[in-house]
Amino acid sequence: TAFASPESIAIPTSTGNNVLTNLDPDAYNTFFVEYSMKDTSSASNENYARAGTVMFGADKDQQVAFVNDQYSDSHGSATSGNVDLSVDYDTNTNKFSLLASNTLLPGSSVTMNYIVRKWKA
Repeated sequence: TAFASPESIAIPTSTGNNVLTNLDPDAYNTFFVEYSMKDTSSASNENYARAGTVMFGADKDQQVAFVNDQYSDSHGSATSGNVDLSVDYDTNTNKFSLLASNTLLPGSSVTMNYIVRKWKA
């Protein structure tokens, strides 16, 4: 299956960037996000590319969220750092969010293209 129009988001160089936010565990509490990432640098020795699947969910009864990010990536010779995905559960609102922290050096925004599969367990 080809996905001609996946969702897309820019992840700037910083921590705690929102990717998917205010997710209601009463509606859906299990998510599989298949994604690719590519940096915006034009220098070939500063390139970063990645493909993976992040699986995450939330348990409203325990007020916790959990995540497992499986990926393969490629760094240019002058690139260091990473893009880390995490999940935050807000116990005040009972909502959870997928977050990204981009620590790539030299600093470069990353475009993440993704598709989402979701359901309630």
